[in-house]
Order: sequence, then structure tokens, then C-alpha cells
Amino acid sequence: MNISVIIPVYNAAAYIEKAVTSALFHSEVKEIVVVNDGSTDGSEELLNEIAKKNKSVVPYHFTSNNGQTAALYAGFKKCNGEIV
Repeated sequence: MNISVIIPVYNAAAYIEKAVTSALFHSEVKEIVVVNDGSTDGSEELLNEIAKKNKSVVPYHFTSNNGQTAALYAGFKKCNGEIV
């Protein structure tokens, strides 16, 4: 089974690494799409570094804050899992 997890974030740099690590703990999870919704706290740089270390992490960055619904929609379009 191929499971994708979508994590929308906005100014959540302090929590991103823990959220990604928690999702990766489950062996069924093959992909984590983290949608950065225009954060200004360094979330973009942190996500890019995490993605360099782990190919299961797929960052997607908005240039401005568009809201949770738009972030989730972008995540659904970006993910490849059978189950999201």
C-alpha cells in the first residue's frame, strides 16, 4: 500500500521536523508532501534541507499565504499515493 501524507504549514518551523519524523515512523507512509503556505519564519529553508536528506519528503512552497484549503488542495494535486 502506498500512502501519502499532506502537512500544510504556516510559520511552523519549530514543529516541522517533529511532524515529518512522526509521519515517517509509520512504514506504510511512502511520501510526505509538506505545503508551506507562505511562511516567513524559515520554514522554506528548513523544508528544503529536510527534503535533501530524505527523498520521501516533498516540499511545495507558496509565495504568499493562501489558507489551509488552498494548501491542502495543492498537496492533493502534488501527491502520488493510493491513499492520502
